[in-house]
Amino acid sequence: MHKILITGCSKGFGLLFAEYLAKSNKNFKVFATARNLQEAGDLKALKEQFNNLEILELDVLNTAHIDAIIDLMAVEKIDVLINNAGYGLIGKIIDLESEALYKQFATNVFAPTELTRKLLPHFNSDGLIINISSVASYLGLPSFGAYSASKAALNALSMSLAAENSALGLSVAVIEPGPYNTQFRESVRHLGDVSDYQQTRSKLFKTQENAAEVAELIYKLICLKQKNKLPAYSEIPIGSNTNLLRFASRWLPLEWLVNFMISQYKSA
Repeated sequence: MHKILITGCSKGFGLLFAEYLAKSNKNFKVFATARNLQEAGDLKALKEQFNNLEILELDVLNTAHIDAIIDLMAVEKIDVLINNAGYGLIGKIIDLESEALYKQFATNVFAPTELTRKLLPHFNSDGLIINISSVASYLGLPSFGAYSASKAALNALSMSLAAENSALGLSVAVIEPGPYNTQFRESVRHLGDVSDYQQTRSKLFKTQENAAEVAELIYKLICLKQKNKLPAYSEIPIGSNTNLLRFASRWLPLEWLVNFMISQYKSA
């Protein structure tokens, strides 16, 4: 059995990934985790449909939960880790209290790094780590500063992880979705005035595409890794405007980009 561990599966992308992978290949054993199983009714219902799906409790900020997962994976051994758990903190810098900012990084950066670090000795040969980042990692958009910074940090750590472990056969893939039809908006936490956030969303994220595209991409990456056709590091933007934003962030002068944002996203 090809063993896959996914974090943050109570809803949104994580729930979709768990269903898609369990359904797509009966030789996959999917360990789908949720922060609170009492609030994961959809995930429990999914468990009833698939014999190759196991659900586990994992609050990525709970050390005891992480240690229990590590103990289990030390026995099971793991082929794929999908770091999906996370949320968006939206607010202007002036409203970003230190505790809220720390929790954003604790969830989106420190937690997946800690889980990855502890799981590395328990991977089967030629393992795969998939980190779910965001198009927001490209630019510090108004009201997205905390979220963008956390995802940019995850990107940088992913690149280092790939370089450090390529000799062991490990591959690292970073997926950077744009606006997809998930429950991300419902999980967003707002601080202060959100007018800039609303403007950014309306200007750049006008469409919400079918999230199954991202699940299909993950399935393809796993299959490529099984065939030894996946490089040590992959960074994959997916969704509306993602390639355009990626190009702009890497090739246009930063001063021009900041001036553009000033002109486009002024508060009313």
